[in-house]
Amino acid sequence: MKYETFKERLVKVLCEVLTDLNNVQLEEKKVLKVNQSFDSISIVVGNDVVMAGPTIYVQELYRFYTDVVDENFEATVHKAVILIMRGLLMVAGQNITQKADTDSMKEKPIIPQVINAGKNKELLESVPHRMIEGLDLAIVYRLLLDIEEDGYSSTIVTNELACEVGKTETELYIQSNETVMEILPCEIVHINEDFCVVTTEKKVTGAYYGFNRDVLTMISSEMNSDLYIIPSSLDECFILSAEYNDKEYIKSVIIEANTSVVSEDEFLSNNLYMYLRNENKLVIA
Repeated sequence: MKYETFKERLVKVLCEVLTDLNNVQLEEKKVLKVNQSFDSISIVVGNDVVMAGPTIYVQELYRFYTDVVDENFEATVHKAVILIMRGLLMVAGQNITQKADTDSMKEKPIIPQVINAGKNKELLESVPHRMIEGLDLAIVYRLLLDIEEDGYSSTIVTNELACEVGKTETELYIQSNETVMEILPCEIVHINEDFCVVTTEKKVTGAYYGFNRDVLTMISSEMNSDLYIIPSSLDECFILSAEYNDKEYIKSVIIEANTSVVSEDEFLSNNLYMYLRNENKLVIA
């Protein structure tokens, strides 16, 4: 069964299965994430107060259908219903409302993230952002929900969320730039005198520093040259002295790495970038 047919049948069957549950509705949505989009089915529980229910992702269930249960549609529906009922029980137990706790969100730190503008064109229409001048990259903002030992959990700041917390894009930009330096400080790992890795101490969202002019000014001063910026992933960039003259080889390495090593959700760019220190300028090489 092809994906679109599977999705249509799944929604129809789930509607029939949930008919007997009072005040329960299904909502189909496209969920946009960095570099990716997902078809979701959200269960909304409505009484006097609208309550958030569970969300299941059609792509994940389709992979279960094709790879795990050998295209057994009934088994896939059974799994979907279990996921939904488990989620509904959690909602009932925690009494989670759809209305966000705005006061709590206002206190959460916000950090910037550099992403590929072309690959995320649809996402950028729904989130506050700014382009990095001269490049095909954009800065978006993430609300930090929790900082963990090996990283962090976060959610992207949408236009709606920005309104709820009362922040303009300029305010998000200023606040996130200050916050990221406190919570996720830059880490520069020198491989040799002409080559280094720029990331963060927790090895997440480090590409932000790879295009930060203050960081690039410091590195270019140390290397006494213009710089090549090699996009490794959303979490790190490689910085190489522009004295290295085989530009085409570097470009081929970037594409090869993105094809064979970098996962889709971590992809940043196939382009090579340069920092021109005398002009304090970023360009596509």
